[in-house]
Amino acid sequence: MQHKYCFMLFLAILCSTAPSWSQDEYTIHIDPATKNRYFIFNSSKGNIRFNHDLHQAEMKAEFCIPCHRTKTPTKAHTMTRFDERVAHHFCRGCHREKDRGPVECHECHKEQK
Repeated sequence: MQHKYCFMLFLAILCSTAPSWSQDEYTIHIDPATKNRYFIFNSSKGNIRFNHDLHQAEMKAEFCIPCHRTKTPTKAHTMTRFDERVAHHFCRGCHREKDRGPVECHECHKEQK
C-alpha cells in the first residue's frame, strides 16, 4: 500500500511541474489492422506513437488517473500531463519493471516528422 502512495505522490509532483503537450502537438489515429486508437506526439527527435487502447487494456481503469483527470471516460477525461519528463521517467520505468515496451530512444522516437 505504501508503494502505491509513493507512486501517486511522485505522479502528483510530475503533473504540477511543467506543461504537457497541447492538443495541437499530437494527432489521434485508428490503426486499420487492429482498430486500436493511437496518438502521434510531435517531437523534434522523431515523433512518438502511443497505442492508447493497448495501454488501456493492460493497465485497466484504476490506472487512468496518472494520465487523465478522471477514471471514467467523459468529455472532461483529458490528459493531466504527458511530456518528455513523464515519458522518460514514468513510462520507461514501467516498461523496465514489466520487461515490456520500449526503453531506448529510437524505440519511441521513430515516427516520421
